[in-house]
Amino acid sequence: MANLTIGKVLKSFRLGEDLTIKELSQKLGVSAAYISKLESDGSSPTYNMLEKYASYFNVKVSDITFWAEQTDDAQNRIKNIMF
Repeated sequence: MANLTIGKVLKSFRLGEDLTIKELSQKLGVSAAYISKLESDGSSPTYNMLEKYASYFNVKVSDITFWAEQTDDAQNRIKNIMF
């Protein structure tokens, strides 16, 4: 089983709230292109960006990084509990 990436975790938060990339980018005050790059792992998020995600989705930065260390199977089990 493959480990998740931070991009996949960030995308799962967005999709869990039924937000488009454009909607989330407006809420976080960044470009839609940047959100897209983050979610496709074309760019690594800064700590400041992780803080914005954490604040918006009411989680801790450590939750985001924890999820990124989990396998796909573990992430699916966690998602079923949280969403």
